[in-house]
Amino acid sequence: MTAAHELTPAADLRLTTPILTTDTVTIPFNRVRRSTLNPRKHFDLTGLVELAVSIFERTTFDDQGKVLHTGIEQNLLGRPDAAPEYDTEIAAGERRYRSVGLLVEGLTAPIKIGEDANGRPIMGERFLQVPADYPMPFKLREMDDAELIETATLENVMRQNMTPMEEADAFMGLIGAGRSVDYIATKYGMHPATVEGRAQLASGLGKEGRKLLDAGEINLEQAKVIASTSGALKKMLLDHALRGSKATTLKNLVKQASFSVDNALFDVEASGLQIEDSQGLGLLGDFPAQFKDPKAALSKQLEKLHEMKAEEEASGNWGHVEVLPVDSEYANLPTQDFVTKPQGMKAHLILICATKTGKTGRAETFVRRSAAQDFKREEKAAEEAARVARANANGTTPSTEASSPSATSATITPEPPKIREAAHVIAHQTRAQTIQGKLASDPKLCLAVTCDALLKSKQHMGGNYMELSLPMPKEVPLTPEGRALATELAQTFGGLLMQEEGSGRLVKRGLGFDVLDELTEPQITTDDLLKLLAYLTHQQAGQWEHPQSRPPSRVEKLADKLSVKGDVQARFTLTAEYLDAYTSAGLHALIETMPQEHRPVGIFKASKKELIGLILEKAAGLKQAGWMPDLVKFKA
Repeated sequence: MTAAHELTPAADLRLTTPILTTDTVTIPFNRVRRSTLNPRKHFDLTGLVELAVSIFERTTFDDQGKVLHTGIEQNLLGRPDAAPEYDTEIAAGERRYRSVGLLVEGLTAPIKIGEDANGRPIMGERFLQVPADYPMPFKLREMDDAELIETATLENVMRQNMTPMEEADAFMGLIGAGRSVDYIATKYGMHPATVEGRAQLASGLGKEGRKLLDAGEINLEQAKVIASTSGALKKMLLDHALRGSKATTLKNLVKQASFSVDNALFDVEASGLQIEDSQGLGLLGDFPAQFKDPKAALSKQLEKLHEMKAEEEASGNWGHVEVLPVDSEYANLPTQDFVTKPQGMKAHLILICATKTGKTGRAETFVRRSAAQDFKREEKAAEEAARVARANANGTTPSTEASSPSATSATITPEPPKIREAAHVIAHQTRAQTIQGKLASDPKLCLAVTCDALLKSKQHMGGNYMELSLPMPKEVPLTPEGRALATELAQTFGGLLMQEEGSGRLVKRGLGFDVLDELTEPQITTDDLLKLLAYLTHQQAGQWEHPQSRPPSRVEKLADKLSVKGDVQARFTLTAEYLDAYTSAGLHALIETMPQEHRPVGIFKASKKELIGLILEKAAGLKQAGWMPDLVKFKA
């Protein structure tokens, strides 16, 4: 018999002073209050109702309906309450308290009302109610606030009843009450980094983030990233999370807006700048350490770059050296201001610094557009001066008629001479090499041009789906990986792309804009374009024109290169739809290819429908044995 069954009869419950029975006291429900320090705030109503019914069924009543013995089998834990209207504050057992509260208010619930002839329970609805002084079995002890939080947290952690946010609030409360991180970690069997991470979640997620996490509109991994930020960045991440961006995408956004210690060119230790190491917080895992004051770190970074500028200028290797801060997360030159260095011009060195992340880069083959124009004007002026000097040396007067507009208009242009093919080839090669050289030095632009070509070629063929080949007679549906990639790209390239309802495929918005302009927007990263390129190309790899033919050699070769031949078996599942495509004779032939121990029996007089059923019964064993139809396999 438990301590709860040894309680004093109900008549004694009217006393306001707790009644001791060894170490257990009986306290009326209406003399107990919930604690504001309990970190657990969310209780499942269905579970509370089930517990309330269970408590009621175990409660013993006398003929007048008074409670003789409580139906609570496990004691609650509490501390004496100094408030005049209460005797006890709950430390552990609030779920039991809430369930009794439902019974005090009155509850209509399904309950066993009898048994049938076979001893099976007969269920029916019944109105359940207990008096407000319902006996609550307690163990009481003096506790300070920290001890009460510990007690409540320990019970909920052991029962796995706490949400991550409630756990975070509990640890934050313990830290606020004077408990150390190491103490909490030892107490609850966790790593100190996990405790610190939960504490940051509690302090950093914010009111809106908490609301979204509790409502299930964002998940824990997204919440961890959001909690590591503040201000406008936090709001931006919340918006992205609500639009479906995964935690990985949110991390990349933080990295794009954070000054990582790894990017520092200066002596970090000597700088005296404070560092926020999120690895130690257990929130972002492999997320790099950041400077707490990014503006101060940027100032140090620019100082270091100016030191490097002075050293490079002293070397005499450059026609010009400059430090260029760019308002971006990447150290890329603004293409509108810089061009490839003209032939004959001394190289310039541009030391680039991204002001958002502190990333740096060197550009040695580009010069400012204005500098290139000045060089060409000076070069042309020098050529003209040299021509005049040569004319004067020969005793002739330099002619200006050739450059005169009126002279040009009066001159009859002769028919150009015929040019052999070899010259055209050389000219073409020169133009092509110029373009290739530009693309080879700018991978981001190369990716943008590639994606642009793929999109336009598909549009030219009259379709909307962005694939390299025409839609096949039996189009391959998107895989989960492909659908997830499409969802992410629809968010990244929202002005250009959208997902088609049902299929989940990306389609281009028909708004009349230039695709290449959209793909080269400043916020679009190389990684974004790589993902778009992956989407545009991956679907066509497994398709061929005639589904009834074997895969072409290029597809077989690709499958071999990717080592996916073994993965086909894991992805393939025998279904009635697949088997129904066989004739009865075909099903018998299919059975002959199965391992002997997994073949269905009793098949010779079975109808086609029965054969399909017999094969499906063996499907799990066949899959485990590694069998699949020859029709599905790649070549061995």
